Amino acid sequence: MKKIILLSSIFLMFGATMQAQGTRYGFKFGLASTSISDFSFDLVNVEGETPIASPGDNEDGRIAVTTGFFAEIPITEKLKFQPEFLFTSLGNKGDAFKYEQLQLPLALKYDFSKLYVLAGPQAAIKVSFFEQSNDYKSIDFSAFGGIGYFFGENIFVEARYTLGFAEVFEDDADIPIRVQLEGSNEVNQDNRYRNLSGKNAYFSFVLGYRL
Repeated sequence: MKKIILLSSIFLMFGATMQAQGTRYGFKFGLASTSISDFSFDLVNVEGETPIASPGDNEDGRIAVTTGFFAEIPITEKLKFQPEFLFTSLGNKGDAFKYEQLQLPLALKYDFSKLYVLAGPQAAIKVSFFEQSNDYKSIDFSAFGGIGYFFGENIFVEARYTLGFAEVFEDDADIPIRVQLEGSNEVNQDNRYRNLSGKNAYFSFVLGYRL
C-alpha cells in the first residue's frame, strides 16, 4: 500500500508540473559512490558452530548507476523547484547487500548564473530483484544537497550527497553468507548476518541535459 501511495504521488506531481508555466525538463545519467552508513550486524552460525568471518566485499562500498529525469519549475528568476524521478543502485559491494530504488527528490534550486546549488528531501521505494530483497525495508527517506554547473544553456554536471534517515534493513533480516564447499557444487549457508543496522549514504556525480 505504501508503494502504491508513493508511486501515485510521483505521477500526480509530474502531471501537475506539465501544467506549470515556464517549466523545463531534462534528464541525467551518472555514477553513485554508495555504501551502507553505520553498518553493523551479528554473525551467527545456525548449527551452533563458530561463525566464519564476514567476507570483506560485503562491507565495502561500491560504484553504481543513477539515472532519471527532472522538471525545473521557476518560482522567481533565480529560485526553482525541481522534482525528479530517479533509478539508483545502492548498497555495498557484496551481492547480498546490493539493492535498487525508485527515488523522488524534491529540490529547491538557486542559480548563480552558470553555477547553482540545490537541496531538499527525498522519498524512495525499493525495487530490488535479488533473493535477499525481502530483508530490506520497502520505503526510504533521506535529504540531499549538491552543487552543479551549466556549460551553456543545456548541458550540466552535478555533484550531490544524500544521507538516509531510515533504517535499511527489516528487523527480522536474515542474510546468509554463501560458502562454496570444496570439491562440490553445493553452497553452505549456515552462517548468517542478523541484527543488521545501517542507513543509506552516497555521493552521486551526473552529466545532464536540460531541454
